[in-house]
Amino acid sequence: MILKVFFSAFRDFFDKRVFFISLVPLIISAIFWSIVFYIFHNDIDVLISEYVENEDIRGFFLFVLESIVFYELLIITSVIIVGIVADKIVKTINQKYYKLNFNGFGKISDSIFISIKANIKFVLIFIFLFLPSLVIFPFISLVIHILMWMVVIKDAMFYDSLSSIANENEYNIIKNSNRLEIFFITLLSASLFFIPVFGVFVYIWQLLIFIHYNLNKLKELR
Repeated sequence: MILKVFFSAFRDFFDKRVFFISLVPLIISAIFWSIVFYIFHNDIDVLISEYVENEDIRGFFLFVLESIVFYELLIITSVIIVGIVADKIVKTINQKYYKLNFNGFGKISDSIFISIKANIKFVLIFIFLFLPSLVIFPFISLVIHILMWMVVIKDAMFYDSLSSIANENEYNIIKNSNRLEIFFITLLSASLFFIPVFGVFVYIWQLLIFIHYNLNKLKELR
């Protein structure tokens, strides 16, 4: 089922309505962080350079680390903003495949709160584990990186993909009775961020994965 969900989500990623809706969070996020990096470029240089002691490679590592930081911020901000447009994507996919009645309890404010809470955890892991491991233990940093992305997307994507259509009881049943499958879906979804260039669009593919998975489960439940 998990592979079927991934392929279905990838196919729907190229739906014109879904694609153009998905551009909104990315564009807003890109504009915001470009302005921030332009204004605070020197301060960001100083902050990141604290993790690189070798003068010979400092310039190269500053470029690499700043690119990583910008990329990470671009995506985690997009994940927060996607909650605003998620219900439109859920409606599109539901109308196309599942034809389920909407009995949702979700709120945009709750979606944003869940994403912000996850992103605070992400930032703490990034500062205290990921950046030091990137310089000292690059291999371990890959594992930490996947963990970071799992923290960002798991609760946010699950909430955004289901809370607008399922009632609270249905939501909790699906969440509590499928923990292992949800873990693997989150793990595989987080790994998609490593796809070069395309990674900036992956958050919408991930949302589609969770939508297909949860609506399948909801249809079985009802």
